[in-house]
Amino acid sequence: MVKVSLKLMPGPPDEDEERQRVLCAPFRPRELNPEALDAKQEFWEHLIASGLLVEKKAVFPLTEPWDIQEWPHCKPKVLPEVFELMIQSGKLVSSAEYQTLLRNTHAQLRKTQSWLGFVLSPIIVRSKIALKWAWGGQNSGEYVHPETLEILAKSVKIEIGASPDRFSIGNYEFITKANCNKILTNMSIQPSTQELCLQFLMAHGDMSQLELTDHDSVVYKIGSASIEGDEKELVSLELTLKHVNRRIKELQVRMSPLQDEVKQWLKNGQRTEAKICLKRLLIIKENVATMNGYLLQLESLKSTLESSLLSQNVVSALKLGAQALSESQKSKSVQEIQDLMSDLDDMTHLEDEIAGVLAGGDPGLSDAQLDKELEALCKDEDDLLAQLAGLQVSDTSLDFPCPNSGDSTAKKAAQPVSSES
Repeated sequence: MVKVSLKLMPGPPDEDEERQRVLCAPFRPRELNPEALDAKQEFWEHLIASGLLVEKKAVFPLTEPWDIQEWPHCKPKVLPEVFELMIQSGKLVSSAEYQTLLRNTHAQLRKTQSWLGFVLSPIIVRSKIALKWAWGGQNSGEYVHPETLEILAKSVKIEIGASPDRFSIGNYEFITKANCNKILTNMSIQPSTQELCLQFLMAHGDMSQLELTDHDSVVYKIGSASIEGDEKELVSLELTLKHVNRRIKELQVRMSPLQDEVKQWLKNGQRTEAKICLKRLLIIKENVATMNGYLLQLESLKSTLESSLLSQNVVSALKLGAQALSESQKSKSVQEIQDLMSDLDDMTHLEDEIAGVLAGGDPGLSDAQLDKELEALCKDEDDLLAQLAGLQVSDTSLDFPCPNSGDSTAKKAAQPVSSES
């Protein structure tokens, strides 16, 4: 049962019994009131999408009952017709058909290694053609609500990208299927929708699947639609490292109780039992030492492979750069550049001559005349400097009394001096 609430709808819940009856009743013929039919269909589509999102499920059988909390005594008899219109418009797709479409999209994406502008709408368009026969009384199968699935898959993508269980190799990150399932379970996504979320992410190039036969496990590469050959070996090596590390930790956990047990047997005076426990302890220590040696070898091999992968990336980048440089230099030559610079120089001289003509031409003064004028200017300046240097200025302060003071001495001093004196 899918439980929904009208509180999820925009606006306050409608408690009008007449409106409940109209909304839950089967559709009337479209020709009577097409606007009312479309509004009623939109109401139920929004309510269905809201209920599925709250339940975190995108796959459900059409026969599953729906419980509207605000209308406990009202049974939505209109739902079969609502589902039929949703199937015709591609808003509901049969589970088998949807998985086929995802596989085809994934295969096309791997083939082209690009998105090709793929979005969810092409799936809906193709579904309109492929699923016109899907309704017709056979409503027992499961159907997918693509809108809800897309929202849930994007939230799963965010959680996977932030998971501490992922591990890095080169420029990409990886995560095991077991850890993915743990994330989906912690998000309370329904089991029927979990696998479909992962298929959606792979179909859209958000991650790719790698099956490792030697580890009997599945690993996802995050953020890429392809697995390179070297990366497969690196992933297998990384999982082996994790397995060895986990085994070492398990053995180390067993060592401490055995040590305590040996001490206890000795304390009780039972040397035979103590020797047996000691043998077990020494065997475990030997295994730990051996596995630590394996760990060093694996770490060294991993580092070598990562360096090799990085070298390949560098060589590929250098090749692309050399190719681009070669293409850019095809349209260039030293002679062409020299001719271009010579033409620019000639055009510059021509512009200077034109500017001289427009300014009135050359006044016709020779270099000798210009030098003579410069010498005259310099001589005048030297004479002026010599005259200024010959002037003497007295240090005695001069006192000029006021002419109106009546002082005869001042008046006498104020009189002009005759030339005879």
